[in-house]
Amino acid sequence: MSEMRDWFFLRAGFDNFKLDPRQHHRILIGDFDRKRRDQLITMLDGAARARHGQKSVIFGDYGRGKTHLCHNLLYEVERRKLALAPVYIKCTEYESKEKFSSLFRDMVLGHQMKELRRIADAYVKKTEAGEAELLADIVDSEDIALVMTTGLILPADPVVKRCMKWLSGEAKVDMTSVAQVSDQLTAGRDFAAVLRGLAHMYRVVDGRVLLYVIDEAERVEGVTHADTFTVWKSCFREITEVPGVSMIFLVGAKSRNDLPVMFVHPEIMRRVGAANYIEIQNPSKEQLQDFILELLRVKVRKGEVPEAHWDALQGEALDEALPADLARLVGNDPERLLTYPFDPDAFSEFIEHLLAAEFGNKPSEALERLQKAAQLAHTSGKSTIDRMIVSDIQSEGF
Repeated sequence: MSEMRDWFFLRAGFDNFKLDPRQHHRILIGDFDRKRRDQLITMLDGAARARHGQKSVIFGDYGRGKTHLCHNLLYEVERRKLALAPVYIKCTEYESKEKFSSLFRDMVLGHQMKELRRIADAYVKKTEAGEAELLADIVDSEDIALVMTTGLILPADPVVKRCMKWLSGEAKVDMTSVAQVSDQLTAGRDFAAVLRGLAHMYRVVDGRVLLYVIDEAERVEGVTHADTFTVWKSCFREITEVPGVSMIFLVGAKSRNDLPVMFVHPEIMRRVGAANYIEIQNPSKEQLQDFILELLRVKVRKGEVPEAHWDALQGEALDEALPADLARLVGNDPERLLTYPFDPDAFSEFIEHLLAAEFGNKPSEALERLQKAAQLAHTSGKSTIDRMIVSDIQSEGF
């Protein structure tokens, strides 16, 4: 049984035509998305150099590629060694009366325990040496400062984990072995104090600004209970007001009018900044066509890898040699090689089908249909994707 990677001459490291946001976080297809990413990086880098934070809301249609964009953004932050300490959070389902601590817990526990211990320990030493302010003066809370400068530096991992849970607002955390503190953090000012403390320690110890990338933030729409929503709004207002923290909220919304109420409330918009609401639109016909063609050049061994991906691919995956069997298959025809594994007329029809489909003109759907077409060609024993296969996968849709 032949495998798809051999059947379609895929480059080393690729088994199919799909892109996974985590596995392929080094790769970002399309000039438009790379320009948008670079714009975000410039904004974040500029804010970090000013020892300040950048708040942004990135929104676009479901399946547009926001999750892949944010994972690539995190990769580029590390690759470029920017003065940022990134933390990725994927929102869970929130019920009508969900407590805000459900989100904040993910933000705090998104930090690596060893990293928090290192930061806290280094900050305590700086404080003892007179090189840093007392954390209580920064966070304006004796309890929070005590847990951060005492509990987080303890050698026992379970105790540090409990401290992190307490700082996140989790209920029923036994802190008796650490310090005499309040039972639970519940107010927006408490959550903001925790962020101020974390941000200050990172800035003093490492010279880095905290960056929270909060994916699938449209799920806050599930908080519908009036009193609960009011609490969430208050907490959002408090945490987005912390100056030394960067936050990017990625929101699924077809247009600005479809954004969750939380993000269009004047109190939140003022703190984020209206200019920092950035829409990622679905690609045009030309952009969609370029997206697929670039993807095929990245995935298939048909010459040089596009320059934008030289750093993303490594070793054997950068091989520029055209396999002899592929050269014979396309008859050394540049147009056939360009659209391979599609026949040229099938590729044109594939693009038209994507544009005509209700959900087709999005990268996620284009990738899904491309993979489906490749699978059908492979199992049918066809060396290329022809018009009949394109027609078949179109007719299978609902």
